[in-house]
Amino acid sequence: MTNKIFFLLLAAALMLAGCTDEAVVAESGWLEISSVRLIDAERVVVQTRAADSDLNVDIYNAAGTKVLSYPAGSLAAGKKVYVAAGTYRFHAYTSNYNTPVTSTDPGTPKFSGERTFAVKTDVVTYLEMEVPMVNAAVSLTLPEDFSSLFTSYTFTANVGSRTMVVTDGNTAYFDLKGNDKVIYTLSATNIDGETMSQQGTFNIYAGYVYDITFAYGDTQKLSPVVRKR
Repeated sequence: MTNKIFFLLLAAALMLAGCTDEAVVAESGWLEISSVRLIDAERVVVQTRAADSDLNVDIYNAAGTKVLSYPAGSLAAGKKVYVAAGTYRFHAYTSNYNTPVTSTDPGTPKFSGERTFAVKTDVVTYLEMEVPMVNAAVSLTLPEDFSSLFTSYTFTANVGSRTMVVTDGNTAYFDLKGNDKVIYTLSATNIDGETMSQQGTFNIYAGYVYDITFAYGDTQKLSPVVRKR
């Protein structure tokens, strides 16, 4: 990975027939993407390249017409190019952003971010943006000696219409629609054949992984702790 890889942004300005090169320059400015990067679920920058290779980039003009579109992984040679002066909307997103997860797929993090910017005549516009995670996740951690005390277990996490079975040490991701809540249930059978079940609920917000950790309390019963990271 290089420290900086710049997208070459090409914008074709509508020009009247017979315009001279000087007229084009007068109606254009420079645009340079200096930093478009992912931030992970803990809001920590994980990439510092000019445009992260996991991100697709679309640019729309003031009329809402897409004037540029670069798929994830595209590389370009130049640092900056002429674009028509005006107002634009910039959208950076991972390829899975608009892909719904299936009922059995644990999912992956999704990232998306937008911002508007203006290009002025004969001025270099530097574009910077951090792209946040827009879904959320639930992970499960059981005690180290859990398997020696319990013969089987099932842990489910429900958000909206999606319910996922999550195993120890693993994570499931959820698309959010508003004021979502997590309803989780741990059911287990111990070595004596006795069954137990614990359920809990909490609010869930985009951009975070919620770790549900079970530990033994003073009464030797499993107690859950939810940590947001």
